[in-house]
Amino acid sequence: AAGGTGGGFQFYQQTNGGSGGGAGPFYAESFMGFNSGGGAQMSGSTPQSEVSQQRSDGQMSLPLQQQLLQIVATLSCRASQSARQTAAALLQYCSTGDAKVLLALQRHLCGIQDTNGDTPLHLAIIHQQTTVIQQLIQTLLSTQQNRVLNTANHLQQSPLHLAVITHQPKVAELLLRAGADPSLVDKDGRTPLHLAALGGDTDTLRLLLTHLGESHTHLINTTDYHGLQPLHLAVKRDGESCLRLLVEGGAKINAQELKSGHTALHLAVRENLFKVACTLITELKADVNTCTFGGNTALHLASSLGSPTFCAMLIAAGADKTMENDEPLFFSSSSDEEETEPMSEGLSERVAATQPIKSRKRSSGGHTPLDLATCQKVRNVLINRQSPRSSHRSAKKIRPSSSEVPDFEHSALDEDTLSRLVEVLSVGDVSWMNLAEKLGMMTLTHLYQDSPTPCQQLLQHYKVGGGPVEVLMEALKSLGLTEGVRLLRSTQLQDDKHNTDATVDSGFSSQPMEDQEEEPAVANQ
Repeated sequence: AAGGTGGGFQFYQQTNGGSGGGAGPFYAESFMGFNSGGGAQMSGSTPQSEVSQQRSDGQMSLPLQQQLLQIVATLSCRASQSARQTAAALLQYCSTGDAKVLLALQRHLCGIQDTNGDTPLHLAIIHQQTTVIQQLIQTLLSTQQNRVLNTANHLQQSPLHLAVITHQPKVAELLLRAGADPSLVDKDGRTPLHLAALGGDTDTLRLLLTHLGESHTHLINTTDYHGLQPLHLAVKRDGESCLRLLVEGGAKINAQELKSGHTALHLAVRENLFKVACTLITELKADVNTCTFGGNTALHLASSLGSPTFCAMLIAAGADKTMENDEPLFFSSSSDEEETEPMSEGLSERVAATQPIKSRKRSSGGHTPLDLATCQKVRNVLINRQSPRSSHRSAKKIRPSSSEVPDFEHSALDEDTLSRLVEVLSVGDVSWMNLAEKLGMMTLTHLYQDSPTPCQQLLQHYKVGGGPVEVLMEALKSLGLTEGVRLLRSTQLQDDKHNTDATVDSGFSSQPMEDQEEEPAVANQ
């Protein structure tokens, strides 16, 4: 029912189960004409007679009506003003393309989060909308909503985390300058510094290291929830440049990850990253004899993985071949000793001769790298330059005849041949650097430069690494050293003649020496 033609508002009311066309149980929608006498008449599902009865009872006093009118007028004025401002901002945006005015009007929405917990700033970074990112940051700073810069989504990722993950160093710099916190961690306990190292992003990593203040310098050696520091993550990414930046920034080169005690060098050996390992040793001065929690050095790992190249490189860098890990080589028990029947002296010698590996059992001590060797080339590398301390252990083993083991004494690269080859190189006036380049061994030039005889060290390293003689001959030939090629060919012919008899007489047939070997133990990393 209409209440008259005056310039007021009429409030339509709908209740649950009412007959009107409103929105269910809510009070809707508009105010329409008040009567000319200034009184407010409410119409809807309530009969007019009841309203008149309420008035007569004095339940709607005049001051209450005036308050309602004042509230309605204020809300109407504000709505009109907001609509005019929004329209003006939209027109300005259409004319200039500048969304800052629109954002300023919607500043109360800059911190909202979607179903993934992402704020508008998160989404702008994910979709790499650089201009929008700049405008959002300016709006947040001008409206004093700095906390939104560090709001995390459901993966505990701050906007700075996402800027690093998406490789946007300029955006990361904007966030850092605006006050983003670089110490926040994601669901894996990783700071933006961890993520930059893991991604191998040198530009972002350099930026983060530059902006780390005194209060955040500890982050460079902080571990994530997996026990890994940024240095360890950089190794896994094969990031030599990142490793250099981290060490320059204060990372501890021999730091151990918290699960197994691996250092960066252990991880490089385990992942077969030869260039990274060389960088760690020659440039960053990693300790080659640092042990894991199980007592394994990098040489233990290289030996157990069957890598003669890594073994030779580590030995050249000063790795100790006699170090024992914490895993006992042999556990003896009283029951075993009681069940073992005594042998005659002659029989025991024959058994020892046919089973030389059994003699590795020692009453105490752990595994040496030689105990963990998985191939003959690695054994040759370790035995060839065995130190005096470990030689007495080798003496405990039954020593096979010279025809059973292809020692370096019978190879084309024996010590005499190497010495004569060095003389040829010196006479030919060929730089050892050129030879190292031909052999693909430039990664260890730092080690050779420190030696008084770099050429001899180069050839020795090539020898213990199991380098093929044919490749060396090709390198010498390309450098015009025909005398060196003839020297290697003559010694190789003698070596081939000798190897035709390199068999061992077993109880069944004559078989090559390597077929008689027993599988060694594997390092407990």
